[in-house]
Amino acid sequence: GYSRVGAANHGLNNLGAAREAYEKVLELEPNNAQGKDGLEMVMREIKNVEQRQEALKDAMESKDDFQLKQAKEKGNAAFMAQDFEKAVYYFGKGLKIDQYNEVFWSNRSAAYCSLKEYEKALEDAEQAIALKPGWAKAYTRKAAALHGLQRY
Repeated sequence: GYSRVGAANHGLNNLGAAREAYEKVLELEPNNAQGKDGLEMVMREIKNVEQRQEALKDAMESKDDFQLKQAKEKGNAAFMAQDFEKAVYYFGKGLKIDQYNEVFWSNRSAAYCSLKEYEKALEDAEQAIALKPGWAKAYTRKAAALHGLQRY
């Protein structure tokens, strides 16, 4: 009974159901060789799947780290070259990957200020402040935006 159910589920790659069936076999017949072998194979495959999922997760995280670094470098280079629209674009790209990164909010605020888009600069500065209230630079971004809006 349960050995066949385990084997069938294993064949269909339903590893969780296969494991449950083989465990049931061993619960009823602790020395059942087919149940032991089946459970061992299924547990090995489950472990392999989990390792592949972990490796994929790590690869995705390192891809995000790489893209964040690139967005920051390209945004900073554009800002230094006084291409503020491109700087806004790259800092925004960084925020799509990590919306909790106060540096991207702050840098984009500075780029918006340079474009005289003070309302957007103010919004970004306030996001940076919300994320890191003790960071003085974020307050200088807010001050620059408020100055540009002539709200002294």
